[in-house]
Amino acid sequence: IASVIPRAGQTPLLRGVLLDITAQRRADEALRALNERLSVQTEVAKATAGSMTPEELCDRLLAVVVEVMPADSFYVDRWNPETEQTKGIRNFDLVNGKLTPVPVLDVVLGHEGRLWSEVISGRRPLLIHRERAEITEPGFVPFGETDRPSASLLYAPMIVSNRLVGVMSVQSYRPQAYTQRHVDLLMAIAQQAAPALEATLLAERLRESEERHRLIFEHASEGIAMVDPEERYLWANTAHCVQMGVEPGGLTGRSLREFVEAETWERLTRETAKRRQGIVSRYELRIRQPGGTERLLFISAIPIFGPDGAFQGTQGFLMDITERKRAEEERERLAKAVEQSAEIIIVTDANHVIEYVNPAFERITGYTAAEAIGQTPRLLQNPGHDAALAADLRATLARGDVWTGEFTDRCKDGSHVRLQVTISPVRDARGVVTNFVSVQRDVTRESEMADQLRQAQKMEAVGQLAGGVAHDFNNLLLAILGFTDMVIETLDEGDPRRTDLREVQRAAERASSLTRQLLAFSRRQMLRPVDVDLDDVVADIVKMLRRVIGEHIELEIVRSEAPGRVNADPGQIQQVLINLCVNARDAMPGGGKIVIETGTATLGMDFVKERGGTEAGRYAVLSVRDTGEGIPPDVLPRIFEPFFTTKGVGEGTGLGLATVYGIVAQHGGLVDVESTPGQGATFRVYLPEVESSSPAAAAEAPAIAGGTETILLAEDEQTVRALATRMLTRAGYRVLEAVNGVEAVRIASDPDVHIDMALLDVIMPAMGGREAHDRIAAVRPGIRFLFTSGYSPAGVIREFLDQPGRRLLLKPYSVTDLLGMVREVLDS
Repeated sequence: IASVIPRAGQTPLLRGVLLDITAQRRADEALRALNERLSVQTEVAKATAGSMTPEELCDRLLAVVVEVMPADSFYVDRWNPETEQTKGIRNFDLVNGKLTPVPVLDVVLGHEGRLWSEVISGRRPLLIHRERAEITEPGFVPFGETDRPSASLLYAPMIVSNRLVGVMSVQSYRPQAYTQRHVDLLMAIAQQAAPALEATLLAERLRESEERHRLIFEHASEGIAMVDPEERYLWANTAHCVQMGVEPGGLTGRSLREFVEAETWERLTRETAKRRQGIVSRYELRIRQPGGTERLLFISAIPIFGPDGAFQGTQGFLMDITERKRAEEERERLAKAVEQSAEIIIVTDANHVIEYVNPAFERITGYTAAEAIGQTPRLLQNPGHDAALAADLRATLARGDVWTGEFTDRCKDGSHVRLQVTISPVRDARGVVTNFVSVQRDVTRESEMADQLRQAQKMEAVGQLAGGVAHDFNNLLLAILGFTDMVIETLDEGDPRRTDLREVQRAAERASSLTRQLLAFSRRQMLRPVDVDLDDVVADIVKMLRRVIGEHIELEIVRSEAPGRVNADPGQIQQVLINLCVNARDAMPGGGKIVIETGTATLGMDFVKERGGTEAGRYAVLSVRDTGEGIPPDVLPRIFEPFFTTKGVGEGTGLGLATVYGIVAQHGGLVDVESTPGQGATFRVYLPEVESSSPAAAAEAPAIAGGTETILLAEDEQTVRALATRMLTRAGYRVLEAVNGVEAVRIASDPDVHIDMALLDVIMPAMGGREAHDRIAAVRPGIRFLFTSGYSPAGVIREFLDQPGRRLLLKPYSVTDLLGMVREVLDS
C-alpha cells in the first residue's frame, strides 16, 4: 500500500495491491499440522520403543498426549474381539491439580450403549462436547475429582491391520476443549501406538502363558523332562527329580544311562531310534535311584525337531506307576487265587443276592455262574436242611459277625455236597456292610473218610476185644479138649461115657471154630501163606460152594485171562469165598444168581486210603456178585462189624462178613462193596499181587513119638500148664514147670538143671516168651525152643518168630499136635 500525492485540487489517495493467500495459508496450516503429527508420531515412536508392558506403554503415551492437547483425564482400554468386551489398562485423572493414576476397575464391559460404542463399531474417532445440563444428568458417574465431571471427551480407536486392539481417550473439564486438530493428533497417536499396544499385550499374554506353564511344570505331580538326542537331561521338573531320587535341579547334564540297567538301556536306545523317525513312543521304564531303590515309570515320549528338521531330543512326561503296578499285580494275584482256588467263593450284596462265583463253585455244584448270579444261596439249599443252623447263620450275619460252620447243600444234579463254610461281612469306609464273602470247602470226601476212620477204629477196638476174648477162650478150650481127650483114652471102647465125652469134644470144637472166626476178624489167626492163583483157589472149592448155596441159586464162575497170583493162605481165602457166598445166598431166599469173578487191577493211593489200605499198586481181584435184595444205605457202613446181623434170632452169628474183613486185612488186602437196594450187591476182595513162583513141595508130617528129654514149660494159665505137663509126661518126657518167663529164666540159669527144650507161651505176665528166649539162650546156647500162643502174633513178635529155627504151636492144640511138634523141634 502506497499513498498517491494528488494534484492541486485532487483528493489524496492510497494505492495498494491485494494478493489472495488463502491457498497458501491452507498449505501452511496443512504443513504445520503434518509436521505436528509427524513430530507427535516421532515422539510416540520414541515413547513406545522399549515398552515391556501395556502399563508402561500407557505411562509413556500420557507424556506425549499432555504436550499436544488438554488432558484432565486419560485412559486406554484393551479390546477382546472374541468376547466383544473391553477392559481397562491404565487410567489417569486430575487429582489436586495433577494427573494421577487411578485404580482400574477389574471388570470387563460390553460396548453396546456406552459412549465409545460408536468408536468400536465404526472404527473412527468420537468427539463429545457436553452442556452443563448433560453433565449433571443422572447416570454419568464422574471419577477423579468427582465435583468436576468431564465436559469434553475425545475417543480414538487403536487399529492394527484393520483389527481393533484398543480405545484411547482424553477428557477435559473445560467445555469445547477439543478441536479437529486434537482429533487428528489423538488419531495419529493412537495409530502409531496401536502396534506397540498389540505387541505388549501379546508379550504380556506370552509372559502369563510362560508363567502358567512354569508353574504347571514346576508344580506338576508327574514328571516332565527334556533330554537331548544322547539321552542327557536338558531340564527336568521337581517331580521328576523326586522320581529319580535326586535333589531338584540335580538331573541337568546327567545321562539317563546312569539310572538304568544295561538291558533297559538297550531297549531305551531302540525307543530313541523310533523317535528319530518322528514316532511318539509310550513304554514302561524301570530305573534304579542312587540309593538302590527301584521304581517303575510310564513314559510318554514326544520327539522334538528343530526348524531345519533335525532331531533335537525328547520331551517326556513320566508317571511313577510303581505302587499302581504292585497294586495291579496284587489284584491279579488275588484274582488268580480266587479263580484257581479249590474252595468255593461266593460274593453277595448286602441282601444276599449273588454277584460273583468262582470256577470251583461251577465245578462242585454244577451250576454255571450265569445261573447263580442274581439268585440267593437258597438255590443250593437242601430240603432237609437244619433249620436251627440256618437261623443261627442269619442271626450271626445280621449282627455283622463272621459265621463258621458246616452244612450240606444240594447240587444241580440232585447230589449232595458237605461244605465247611466261613461267611464274612465286607464293610465300606463308613463301616456299613456292603457285601458278604462266603468261602466254602468241599469236605464231603473228608467227612466220608472221617466216618470210615471212626468205623475202622471201632472195628479195630472190637477186633482187639474179640482177639482177647478168643485168646482166653483158646486156653479154656485147650483144657477142655485136652482133658477130654485124655479121659476118653482111659475108657474102654464100649464105655457109654465115651459118647458123652465125644459130645463135649464136638461142642468144644464148635466153640473153637467160633474162636477162630473171632481171631480171623481181629487179624490174629495164624496164616500159612503160599503163592497161589486165585483161579485155583476158586476151582478147589466150587463143589463145596454149590452144596452150600443150594440148587435154587445159579453159580457162575468167570475166570480171568490173566488170573492174579497172591501170597495167601488158600484155606483162609476159601473161607472168605464161603462166607461171601453164604451172605449172598441169604439175600436170595427165593433163588437168584451168584457170579464169582477173578481178575487184576491197579489201585491208586486215593482208592486204597479210602478203604483203609496203605499201599497202592497191582492187586488181584476176587469178586462175588449176587442178584439179591441189596443192602440198605443205613446198613452198609456196619456190615463188617462182628455180631452185627439183619437176620432173625438163631439165623446167624453176625461173624461171616466180619471174618471176611479180618482175613483180607490180615493178608494186606482190601474189601469193597457196592449195593443198590433191589439190585443186589457186589463184594470185591483186593489182594496184593505177587510174581509167579514155583509151588513149594509139601513137607511130610513128622511121626508122632514120645521121648525122655527134659522140657522147661512156661505157661501162665494154670489149667493149660497142667494139661501140657500131663500130655508130655505121659509121652515119657520130664517136665519143669514155670508160671512165667521170669521163673523160666531162673530155672534155666541153674547149672545143675539139665534142659533139652523150652516150651514158652508168647504172651505172659512179668516176662513174655520172647524176652525169656533171649535170656535163656544167653546162658544155654544149645537149647531148643518151641512157642505157643492163642492167636497169631503181630509186629515185633511176628518178626521174632519168623526167625529160622523158631516154631509156633497155636492154641488150642491136641495131644497129637503137641507131641508131634515137640518131637519135630527136638529132632531138628
